[in-house]
Amino acid sequence: MPAITLAFGAVLVALGLWGYLGADPEKQSMTALIPAFFGIGLIVCGLLAFKWLKHAMHAAATIGLVGFLAAAGRGLPKLGNAISDDPEIHRAPRMVLLMGVICLAFVVTCIGSFIAARKRRTAQPTT
Repeated sequence: MPAITLAFGAVLVALGLWGYLGADPEKQSMTALIPAFFGIGLIVCGLLAFKWLKHAMHAAATIGLVGFLAAAGRGLPKLGNAISDDPEIHRAPRMVLLMGVICLAFVVTCIGSFIAARKRRTAQPTT
């Protein structure tokens, strides 16, 4: 799971950089880098998970959940703008919604991994 966390973190960093560097230079905003900040958090947790798996993965899942909730809270009210054909208003809502989808996929992956780990732990005989 740490490698998957690193991959999701890298995707979020790439999304943030794409959002920031892909914008018109006079319209670049630091808020476009928000996905990158969440991605850096996931990367740090992924690296820590190689040593402290359980705690770091729970922290990573929390970062993913907060990222999803923040993105959903900001993106869903602007869903109409996201599906607009006007390039002036659709870029930011699309980036926010994409961050939400990525974070949600990560959280769902974490939950599946946590359930599988619990099943493995309970299936092992105690000595």
